[in-house]
Amino acid sequence: MPVVVATFVPNPDDFEKAIEALSSIVPKVHLEEGCELYSLHRSRNKLVMIEKWTDRETLDAHSNSPTLIEFTEVVAPLLVEPVKVMVLESVPFGDEDKGTL
Repeated sequence: MPVVVATFVPNPDDFEKAIEALSSIVPKVHLEEGCELYSLHRSRNKLVMIEKWTDRETLDAHSNSPTLIEFTEVVAPLLVEPVKVMVLESVPFGDEDKGTL
């Protein structure tokens, strides 16, 4: 199951607008086939979306969805650098519930 970590660095003046833009997409993405986790987190100056998809096919469908394309058009002007996206595969270990997403 692919896990995605996407990091956003908003313009400080647009930080809350970026949260609103990111938050507006979440309900739509939660309805997409294969979405197991789509969760926004924040630090002082960055926003991080953590995602989990059933398989690569559903992640690819999400990556090309009209929802994500629309979202990109809205959020891109609020950022000071391009979004950094890492697609990861889990390496399970230890407790089954705690050792993997």
